[in-house]
Amino acid sequence: MRLVLLIACFASVMSAQVRITLPKSHYRVREEIPATIENHTHHDIAFCVEYGQWSQAGKELKSTPSPFVVQQKSANEWHVLRIGPDIGSNRLLLKLDAGKSVEFPLRLNDGGTLRLRLDYWKSSAQPVDCSHANNGRRTSWSKGFLQD
Repeated sequence: MRLVLLIACFASVMSAQVRITLPKSHYRVREEIPATIENHTHHDIAFCVEYGQWSQAGKELKSTPSPFVVQQKSANEWHVLRIGPDIGSNRLLLKLDAGKSVEFPLRLNDGGTLRLRLDYWKSSAQPVDCSHANNGRRTSWSKGFLQD
C-alpha cells in the first residue's frame, strides 16, 4: 500500500513541472533546434526572453529571441557558453499559462555535449525585473544533447 502511495505521489510531482523538450538528441552545428518550454504546473509562469540575437541560417540572418542559457559539458561539469549579444539586446518578461507550451527555435555554433537552462518564476509572485531577477527564481534544464 505504501509503495502504491509513494508511486502516485512521485508521478504527481513529476507531472507538475516546467520542462524544456527537444525532438532529437543529436544536432549539427547551426542546425535549427526547436526547443519547447512546456508548463505542466497548475499556475502561470514567467521568464525573461532576450531579444536582439541573430543566427546564421544558410546565407540568411534570422532573429532568434531566446529565454535559454546554453551550457556545455567539459570535464564532467556544466559551463555557461557566452552566446548572447554584447550590446543592443533587450530582455523582456514573457508569461506562459498553466498547461501551455511555447517553442523557441535556435541555432548554435558550438559543438560538444550541450543543454539548455531556463530560469522562471511563478507569475502570481512579486513582479520580476529581467535585469536582476533572483527572488523566487526556479530553474529547469533540458536533457543533454550532442552537437557536431
